[in-house]
Amino acid sequence: MEIPNLRECSGSQLQITSSGFQFLLHTPHAQLWELLLQYLHMAEERQMDLVEVLSFLFMLSTMELGRDYSTESLSETQKAMLEDLRDYGLIWQRKASSRRFSPTRLATTLTSSLPPLPTATGEGTNGQAQGFIILETNYKVYAYTSSFMMR
Repeated sequence: MEIPNLRECSGSQLQITSSGFQFLLHTPHAQLWELLLQYLHMAEERQMDLVEVLSFLFMLSTMELGRDYSTESLSETQKAMLEDLRDYGLIWQRKASSRRFSPTRLATTLTSSLPPLPTATGEGTNGQAQGFIILETNYKVYAYTSSFMMR
């Protein structure tokens, strides 16, 4: 699956576009939903039942993290989705042919407005950030911190 306008071909090289760079700056949660919206368009082109696709995505978000679930009760459309969802990191299966799957943390936070994993804030005693990051237009990243580990 390819999201349109994120990269362009310049001769034999692929280059990221402005839209692609903006996509990378989104939160992982927003990136995931952009991928899932594109997946819905792709599912429609593949003539999959969109109600079943959405139903399965929302069902994943309510499942218990790390628990095994059987594929026996899934519809054919939902079974066809398993490989894609595994590629996106939403489910884990021991083998591609496995009859069981487990939702990942990413899947269980699909409908949550909270980030999937806690983030380090770098807050000091006064509640202000203790450092900063510079991202240059050539994609070089410089991080400056006052951490005792970096002294």
